[in-house]
Amino acid sequence: MAEGNFFSNFNEMLRARAEGRRSPRVPQLGGVLYLDQPRVQKPEPAGPPMAKTAADYLGIARRRWPLIAGAATLFTCAGAVATSSLPTAYRADAVLLLDTRNGLADLNAAAAAPRPFDATAVRGEMEVLNSRDMARAVVEKLRLADRPGIVRIDAGAQDPTAAPRVDAAVARLLGRLSVQNDGRSPVVRIGIAAATPQLAAAIANAYAEAYLAHQIAAKNEATRRASDGLERQIAILHRQVAENEQQTALYKEQHGLAATRGATVTAQEVAEINSQLIAAHGDRVQKEAALRSARQVLDSPGGAEAAGQVLGSPLIQHLREQEADLMRRAAELSTRYRPAHPTMVRMAAEIADLHRKLADEAGRVVRAMADAASAARTREEALKANLAELSQSTTRQEGTSTRLRELEHEGDATRTLLDSLLARFEQISAQQGLQQPDAQILSRAEPSAARPVPDKRRLYATALFLSVVLGVLLAVALEFADASFRRPDEIEALTGLPVLGVIPAGAPQRSRPGKRQRADAVLSEALRDVRSGLRQSLAGAPLGVMLVTSAGDDEGKTFFAVGLGRSVVRAGLRCLVIDCHFQRPGLDRLLSPAPARDLPVAAGYPQIHVDGASALHYIPAPAAEQRRLLRSQDLFDSVEMGNYIRRMRGHYDLIILDAPPVQAVGDLVPLSRLADTALFLVRWGRTPRRAATSALRVLALRGVSLAGIVLSRVDLRRYATYGQGAYIRHLQNASASAGGR
Repeated sequence: MAEGNFFSNFNEMLRARAEGRRSPRVPQLGGVLYLDQPRVQKPEPAGPPMAKTAADYLGIARRRWPLIAGAATLFTCAGAVATSSLPTAYRADAVLLLDTRNGLADLNAAAAAPRPFDATAVRGEMEVLNSRDMARAVVEKLRLADRPGIVRIDAGAQDPTAAPRVDAAVARLLGRLSVQNDGRSPVVRIGIAAATPQLAAAIANAYAEAYLAHQIAAKNEATRRASDGLERQIAILHRQVAENEQQTALYKEQHGLAATRGATVTAQEVAEINSQLIAAHGDRVQKEAALRSARQVLDSPGGAEAAGQVLGSPLIQHLREQEADLMRRAAELSTRYRPAHPTMVRMAAEIADLHRKLADEAGRVVRAMADAASAARTREEALKANLAELSQSTTRQEGTSTRLRELEHEGDATRTLLDSLLARFEQISAQQGLQQPDAQILSRAEPSAARPVPDKRRLYATALFLSVVLGVLLAVALEFADASFRRPDEIEALTGLPVLGVIPAGAPQRSRPGKRQRADAVLSEALRDVRSGLRQSLAGAPLGVMLVTSAGDDEGKTFFAVGLGRSVVRAGLRCLVIDCHFQRPGLDRLLSPAPARDLPVAAGYPQIHVDGASALHYIPAPAAEQRRLLRSQDLFDSVEMGNYIRRMRGHYDLIILDAPPVQAVGDLVPLSRLADTALFLVRWGRTPRRAATSALRVLALRGVSLAGIVLSRVDLRRYATYGQGAYIRHLQNASASAGGR
């Protein structure tokens, strides 16, 4: 049976602490601190997962439906109250079709110059309809200033067209005016809201008629301005044409210039001589090239003999033929006679004489070629001199002809412009009195077609729709802003540790007994899943001593430790739960001790108690006066604590150390040396991701390795909306089939 005390003499330990002596550290027990392959990773903080599918958004709506319904109800009621307070009026519409293909006349264009349709033109005409001048014309036409529905009439007012009242009517009318265009067609809709359908239709039609009258007036005014401007320009151009013609005639008379147009005689001579100069230059270049070639042939060895082929002289060709005949005969005689023979000597003399004649003829031909090249050069120089002289004469004439051409061109341009303005003036004069508006009324406003504004039914529907949309957006925003864990896969993806199970939140004590029994059955099944996951994580190793911790308080550690201990006891095993969280002990609040029967009870701490409801053995935290004297770090780091846990291993199948959260790392590290495995609890929907990952990082840095993570205090109804409905049904079905064990 289990032993009752951690220490053989508790008072001795207190005296040692008072004297400043420290108990030696407990030797390593082979627990979670010294695993060869720590499983705790160093996760990085991450944001909440974003919804990706329609099912995710449907789940958000299921989870947040009270918020959506509340927001929709609140904003719909507010919109309904605001809509009900709006005054009711009647709206009538007159429809205009703008014809932007014709523009207005100006000083430099015809009164009806065509231009393409564009959205900018329609926008400009809409601004005209929205102008104060247009509204003033309607007010004066319908005498709206004296209508009580438009402005307030003072009892003593005599003149209904007084300026302040007209201005007030204009401002009120512009506030009720609506000019709309769809952006794709030149159709403009003029809408007016008034107290009665008849008044609304009358004002809308008056607006359309006033716009057409404004267009005609604007066209007439533009035509008049254009006509006046053209008359002034035509008079100026008449004077300019007369002055230009007078200056041209005077200039011709002063410089003796003919009234011909085109090139002068001198210019034609220059062109002809220029052509001759080009031909002479080519002839000279050709003859000089032939002369150089002939001289090079004569200067080369055997030049006289080769001259016949280059020079092309008939005499040289004849002498070459004689030479060939003599050479042939000499060759024939050389076979019969010696060189000293008279016949051979005479033959040699004839050949030498023939060579001399060839040289003389070649020299004569070359001299003739030199004379021809010199003559070509002389002709070219003469043409150049003649061309220079004519060019000087042409330059002198150009000085006077250029000014004459300028005068003639100015006169032609002025006369052309005058003719154009005269034609346009005639066109504008013919259009006076025939102007038509660039728009037409497609549909006049009818009192029977007037509709009440605002459309309160549509506003009610719009308020309801916008309220629902706002509620949905608020729900989605809150969902995305949720920085806690909601699904096991989120934890595993972020931490790299397996989630061993999900612990539902316990049913309130004030709930019905049947509901509490079903909740206990589901909790038992969830705890069995945790035990199964823990065995799988430990690969079949015995449970031994297990440490339970979390990132902070209120994570459900004590509730989980008690529930797991009771589940182990129901399975026929022995379990001991030790409350190691001295700052906030919790076992006493969850367990009720039964009368001790066969357990030794010591006067000091610890004393093993037995839960009356489940026969679970547990050790609560020391009393308050003992916690003030005893430091938890000294206790958990002492040899006595290690020896006690070692002895308890022989009496219990599982010892659960309900450890403080990670913030109390001074207590957590020595406790981890006593345990064989460790679990980290994360509270569903409450523990911040950053806090959990920071706590896991601290555990990893301190060398604490975890077997896995447990998701605690889970709201099963909302948990099912995160795609976990199948698991919830598994818990419910398994607990029902097990009879609520």
